[in-house]
Amino acid sequence: MTQPNPQKNHPAQRDSRETILAVAGEIFSELGYEAATIKDITDRAGVNVASVNYYFRDKLGLYTEVLRRSVHNGRLALPSESAHLPPEERLAIYVHSFMRSLLTEGRPSWCQRMMIRELAQPTPALPQIVEEIIRPNFVLMRGLVSDVAGVPLDDETLRLLTHSVIAQCSHWKTACPIFPFLWPDLRFDEATVLCIANHIAAFSIAGIRAAASREPPAQ
Repeated sequence: MTQPNPQKNHPAQRDSRETILAVAGEIFSELGYEAATIKDITDRAGVNVASVNYYFRDKLGLYTEVLRRSVHNGRLALPSESAHLPPEERLAIYVHSFMRSLLTEGRPSWCQRMMIRELAQPTPALPQIVEEIIRPNFVLMRGLVSDVAGVPLDDETLRLLTHSVIAQCSHWKTACPIFPFLWPDLRFDEATVLCIANHIAAFSIAGIRAAASREPPAQ
């Protein structure tokens, strides 16, 4: 007999699943994957161990879903109507989308801690998240960088340029704890995020063009 999809069941079941995820996010981000236990999570969530098995199969399944939630806005795509735009404009649109996904207000604080901990102490869940979210984003950004360059680039140059754009965006998320000291009045409202995104896009486009102007044609 096929097990029913818990997400399509009674609202109380959906609430139970969301409670487990929220509590697990807090505990995994505090203790890490190895140290956290299912009992820690179920005790704090007020559910039984069988609930975790039902919704997520096991501890790794639960952790993977929590990690996916921590980057749930990270799988990005360009709007179809942007296809006719110049590559520079498409890169700017993508950077803005990326920045909004990183700096969206109202997300649980554990989301950032989860990803930082995962990158510092990788778990078996990371390859799945890379394939689902991180690699598709990288491939799309790489294509945009190539389009902006307008000439064939060797793989190493293209890879370095792509990581440079991504690093500029990621900095604004990872550096959040130090902004109160360096930039006390900084607030990530929509206008500020757009301003930062436009700066990153303009800076990146100039760098890509400079690299392209000195790059010999790929053989």
